[in-house]
Amino acid sequence: FAQYSYPITTFYRVELNAGFFTKDYDFEIPGLIANNEKFSFIEPAVVGDTTRFKPLTGYAEAYSGQRFRISVRIPITFSSEYEDYTNTYFDYRAYVPIGKRSLFAFREWGILSSGDPPELYGVGGYNTIRGYDYNTIVGNYVALTNLELRFPLVDRIQFPGGVGFYGFRGKLFADAGAVWSKGESFRDTFDDPDTSEVEGDLYGSVGMGINFWFIGVEWHFEWARKTDFKSIGNDWVYQWSIRRSF
Repeated sequence: FAQYSYPITTFYRVELNAGFFTKDYDFEIPGLIANNEKFSFIEPAVVGDTTRFKPLTGYAEAYSGQRFRISVRIPITFSSEYEDYTNTYFDYRAYVPIGKRSLFAFREWGILSSGDPPELYGVGGYNTIRGYDYNTIVGNYVALTNLELRFPLVDRIQFPGGVGFYGFRGKLFADAGAVWSKGESFRDTFDDPDTSEVEGDLYGSVGMGINFWFIGVEWHFEWARKTDFKSIGNDWVYQWSIRRSF
């Protein structure tokens, strides 16, 4: 792949967004009480981006720089059917290049929901805390950190007929997070990686993965183990997803 890089336009700006959504759950989500939800809001935000991109996989990938977004989602209630909670979001990402095609990628993001009742968030699984099943950790307050070392493996595997897999990249990662709920005392201990009992409100995982491009989308395959950063659990949790790398 080409070794050039190019920046997006560096910017810092203030946004004002508005929206409306409804949720109707036909299945049970752990910890979620409301089955139907209407929510209308305005959302002021402060955004900044100095990220440089590089075609590491044939597509432009974040390679260096930083980006952040801070926003507050303020409810607009038209009747008692509308939810009345305020959500504060924070998302920060940084990319540190190592050589021409490898890098450290770092993300810190959080959600704080206040109201009566506040909104519940489910985390666990891909793009959050790998090593835990999807959305099995639920709370009103979430703070997560993801760190990845990304490096090239194979540029392309080509088959007859024009079918090919390309941009194979490996990664080693560590995830850590805190998740708790309104009215609960925060337990400043990690979940035990070797038992099914939840002993604290801190969660961690370490693992490895591979991602590549096929039919125009990015495929991720990841293996992770739970950890309290003193010991590592015995069980591997395997997950796959189709998404862009953060």
